[in-house]
Amino acid sequence: MKIYKSIVFLALCYTFNSFADDVKMYDGMPSKAELLRDLMPSQPMHSEPTLPTPKIHSEPSVFKPAKPVQSVRDPKTGSICSAPNFKAKSVGILIQFKRGSSWLTREGRKFTDLLAQVLSADQLLDCDFEIEGHTDGSGSWAANKRLSRKRAQRVTNYLIWKHKISRARLKAIGYGEERLLEGYPSNHAKHRRVQVRNVGKFRR
Repeated sequence: MKIYKSIVFLALCYTFNSFADDVKMYDGMPSKAELLRDLMPSQPMHSEPTLPTPKIHSEPSVFKPAKPVQSVRDPKTGSICSAPNFKAKSVGILIQFKRGSSWLTREGRKFTDLLAQVLSADQLLDCDFEIEGHTDGSGSWAANKRLSRKRAQRVTNYLIWKHKISRARLKAIGYGEERLLEGYPSNHAKHRRVQVRNVGKFRR
């Protein structure tokens, strides 16, 4: 039984760390253009015409277009974020907190102000976002879970009340210490962060 639990625990750790590896993490304050680019859904690639293999004694070959690549826009609404093949994108904007606190620091407010500008950009007005709270590995699992939810909700409320971002576009989620970043001790300050995930559209 102990061996089984250990295997399950290791599998969960691998899953969480793999998820963290897919996040675009910033070392410092990104520019508005960088943050907007990293939260934008991928654009469709334009296919190039292809030349069929020529055959001996055949008619001159002609260029034929390749099969079109499926667009990332919803054919009905023209929206990128409501397209059926939308792929979520995450950024770690590192809105950090003091240990054990859910109050935004001065630097944390600067990051959140920048995030608000990007969420208000025309390109993302139709997109919904998960605001994820994360803690380091200090303290109990349950306490970290509660604290991460408070941190995510603090950022969400700041975006709603100060910057008038629609409440319907935001969802606060607390992950506690479940998704520690690789390469840092469990009590490192970088774990105490908020990440932003462009999910396309919430199910309503």
